[in-house]
Amino acid sequence: MSKVIHIINTHQLTAYKNSFCYKHFDIHSIQSHEVDHHAVYIDENEQVHARCSLWWKMVPTYPNERLGVIGHFFSDNPKATEFLLTYACDVLRQASCSLAVGPMDGNTWRHYRFISERGNEAGFFLEPDNADHWPDEFTENGFSEMASYSSALNTDLTVQDKRLVDVRQRLEAQGITVRSLDMMNFDDELTRIYALSVTSFQENFLYTSIDKDEFIEMYAKIKPYVQADLTLLAEHKGELVGYLFAIPDLLQKQRGKTIDTFIIKTVTVASQYRGSGLGGLLVGEAQCRAHKMGYRRAIHALMYDDNSSRNISSHYAKVIRRYSLYHKQL
Repeated sequence: MSKVIHIINTHQLTAYKNSFCYKHFDIHSIQSHEVDHHAVYIDENEQVHARCSLWWKMVPTYPNERLGVIGHFFSDNPKATEFLLTYACDVLRQASCSLAVGPMDGNTWRHYRFISERGNEAGFFLEPDNADHWPDEFTENGFSEMASYSSALNTDLTVQDKRLVDVRQRLEAQGITVRSLDMMNFDDELTRIYALSVTSFQENFLYTSIDKDEFIEMYAKIKPYVQADLTLLAEHKGELVGYLFAIPDLLQKQRGKTIDTFIIKTVTVASQYRGSGLGGLLVGEAQCRAHKMGYRRAIHALMYDDNSSRNISSHYAKVIRRYSLYHKQL
């Protein structure tokens, strides 16, 4: 008989860790991500077909709702998805949640969203991926789109926004300078980036904070792939007031191609400089530098469609991929 098992601790997963369901999943993230509930769907032959984690204690705030979050999701067939999502919503309802949100691995610092419109462009480095049938299975089980996101591709790095000449002069007159990331002091640079991020992201959709150690650990994992001149820091009298983090698309190399694309992952500006053009200046500068380094293309990655970064990107790039975050009233 099919069933869902509530996993109390990771030792229970020993019997299932070699299944395809857990092949690309770090079971230790159940603990490190402070999961409130982890569930596994098993068929009558004791075969694992789906899994998910649930959060309700430390979750984003949302007006007039108490959120329950569904993440660490995997399913290999529609029946398993239906069974597991029904179970997950029941657990969240019993925890007094009024709205289920997913997929999200606890918060928006980690993996979240499904690719909902894949397009023709190949996947890129650090882009989350999912089975194409998962978004439909969410909607078939009563979920609807809560927020939309997109990635866009610029195929001509020589194009510059003409407005940036005046922006640069104005910001330089105010004492703002832009420099490359200092790889010799990588941890110190990350500490400063973290401090700006937790203050400037507070108004972001479904924002929750994470501690500095988790933030630094996330970026330390990709340090070997970081190129200093693709990550820019904007400062005013020594204070960090903006940054752009970018990285080469290493998946091109795995596909046997020359790496000619870089990925703009994050653009952040301190609240007092929003509307100043600093974010646009950082994007323009990064693309100009990348062109001189031999890159031909830039991916503006995973932008919230209601965010100002989407407006900046529209001057250069065309959308190649769309993503969705889903919710269901409980």
